[in-house]
Amino acid sequence: MSSVSQPILVLPALAQAFAFFFATLGAASVAVADEAPTAPSPEPPAATTATAQDLGPTTPSQIVTASLILKVRHPDALERAVASTQDPNGGSYHRFLSLGNFVAQYAPSAGDIAAIERYLARFGIRVTDVYANQLLLKATGTADAFNRAFTTDIHDYAKQGRCFHRPRHAPAIPVLLRDLLLVVGGLSDEALFRPMHVSAATPGLLPKTLPQTTPALPTAGATATGVPGSYTVGDVANLYNINPLYRAHIDGTGRTIGIATLANFVPDDAYTYWALAGLNVNPNRIRQVHVDGGGELSSVAGSVETALDVQQAGGLAP
Repeated sequence: MSSVSQPILVLPALAQAFAFFFATLGAASVAVADEAPTAPSPEPPAATTATAQDLGPTTPSQIVTASLILKVRHPDALERAVASTQDPNGGSYHRFLSLGNFVAQYAPSAGDIAAIERYLARFGIRVTDVYANQLLLKATGTADAFNRAFTTDIHDYAKQGRCFHRPRHAPAIPVLLRDLLLVVGGLSDEALFRPMHVSAATPGLLPKTLPQTTPALPTAGATATGVPGSYTVGDVANLYNINPLYRAHIDGTGRTIGIATLANFVPDDAYTYWALAGLNVNPNRIRQVHVDGGGELSSVAGSVETALDVQQAGGLAP
């Protein structure tokens, strides 16, 4: 189970929108500058720093991650190609580019990516992932390395009981890379998204103490309990008539489920649930892809809900 990339056609404007989305995730924007700017970029807007306490520079050796969003090649031609797929009177109507064709015609070349990797390597920064559309690179290095490579200043902060790191000002793209790089996102593990749910407890609605019960487990060789309050994915299959699909060998074999979430979770929780439910699964089936450091691990962030999503999805498609 992991996130997967599908063949898509990306507008230059859409690629730029995704780039700024990633930059927002990491509380970082970008400015084009010389390799050694003589003055730092401005401080972030007051709204982003007013409630955060600056704890000082991040430990130079601390490992951080970044998302490097690259520019498309031939953006005008790509805009025309995309527009032609939406013209009912044209010969290209709904004839979308495959991922391979998009990469060949509009994505940065292997040489472009190699040039970026060489620049990063000068500072000890390593590219850990090149996305299939070649518009996004994931990079890892020390805080000091990124500070020097993009003339920024990563600091530690405390806010509402949470500690995190982020740049004090926008990373600067060196002249050497300004024709290739659109945005340097990330360099921050600040959780910018917050759950918006509201809990209202009505006095007297619930008992002060709830009865303690022992969950029922499936019997040997079964995956369902048949006991309300202890239902498993096997019970879901029984109640929602999924078993005919299993008998037809439609059980998720050869498929990957991608779950996008703003919260982290503990994979062992899912494996434990599947084992207790009587499911025999691949012990390495979960692959976590952390964007800019990943989400927070806490009940407030939604880690319980994320674990349930993984358990149920992976249990129904074992």
